[in-house]
Amino acid sequence: MDVLAAVALAGVLLGALSVTSRVRFARQPGAFRCRLGTPALPGEPMGTRWRRRRTRARWVSDVLIVQAGVLRLAAAALPAQVAAHTSVRMLSHLEVRGLGRRPAALLLVLEDRTRLEVAVAEPSRPLLVGPFLVAGLSGLPRTTREHGE
Repeated sequence: MDVLAAVALAGVLLGALSVTSRVRFARQPGAFRCRLGTPALPGEPMGTRWRRRRTRARWVSDVLIVQAGVLRLAAAALPAQVAAHTSVRMLSHLEVRGLGRRPAALLLVLEDRTRLEVAVAEPSRPLLVGPFLVAGLSGLPRTTREHGE
């Protein structure tokens, strides 16, 4: 009986820690709800493979801080850059679930060259681009030559 009570108490404490951690992270300036995914390689028939659960993230300079772990008690720091020739792309709500009717996604390249796609609800689009403001500008004309030519 004592073991059962100890397990129940531990579960309640971990649950309370998890909720507190999520609320604290969500209240930080620039935090946004997102879903992370691994984009398919060129030539693969499938699109991005999205993780099952949503999480929260925020930019600190050019590092994406992502809430991680089963109970969301940890944070992962992901130094990232926007992939070349990439801008925010609008998705269908059928492509990624749990982010509303018009989610948006941005393709990032991490320090180890791993590609990561981050999707957010449309109202969080300005937070998604973080320090990469140019990526949020879609529809700009492409140049035909490099600067200085």
